[in-house]
Amino acid sequence: MTETTDLMIELRAVAKSFGTGAGAVHALQGIDLAVPRGELLAVRGRSGSGKTTMLHVAGGLDDADEGEVRVDGVDVRALDEAGRLRLRREHVAYVFQSFGLVLELTAAENVSVPLRLTRTDPGERDRRVAEVLERVGLGPHARQTPRQLSGGQQQRVSLARALVGEPAVLLADEPTGQLDSETAREVMTLIVQLVRERGMTAVVTTHDPMIVAYADRVLELVDGRLHATEPLPA
Repeated sequence: MTETTDLMIELRAVAKSFGTGAGAVHALQGIDLAVPRGELLAVRGRSGSGKTTMLHVAGGLDDADEGEVRVDGVDVRALDEAGRLRLRREHVAYVFQSFGLVLELTAAENVSVPLRLTRTDPGERDRRVAEVLERVGLGPHARQTPRQLSGGQQQRVSLARALVGEPAVLLADEPTGQLDSETAREVMTLIVQLVRERGMTAVVTTHDPMIVAYADRVLELVDGRLHATEPLPA
């Protein structure tokens, strides 16, 4: 069993509901999750199974109703809003299925947003933005806006923006959900490479059976409850 000191993400008996009474939706029901440092975990499940809610709770975007949430040993639920903002700004990065790009900004400007928030020196900021755009194969597209890019390219910009701050944790919510199969493979291959090279911990949600083949471990989320899955065939 992995020692607690080796864990990057810990959820213990986490519950989260939306609404009250008979109409309440129990998105998470007693979730227990332990993700070691450097692991690429895939969490699969149908739409509405609670995948997005689990990521939001794990990364401090939303608060659980019950249970314990820790990131790198930090009690996330004990943090005030400023503390959670700092956690997200300095340690946790998100990749959203809908890309989440600012349409009026260029690819480089979108990627630079996290570094502007941390007031990174402009010279260092420009260097890191250019480096990560090259890493995701978008160096020649740095001055283009999202409207001038394909869906796959927009997702690469989103990934570059998540990685430019060199986060310890990457949370990706169905990052290939709007991509064709070939582009999805390219994006997942890139995520795997970056996780391995940088030693990040990554949790990727998906309902695509093809994507889970890239993960170190796969869990299934059904009606707000996590279940282990059988090992994938080699």
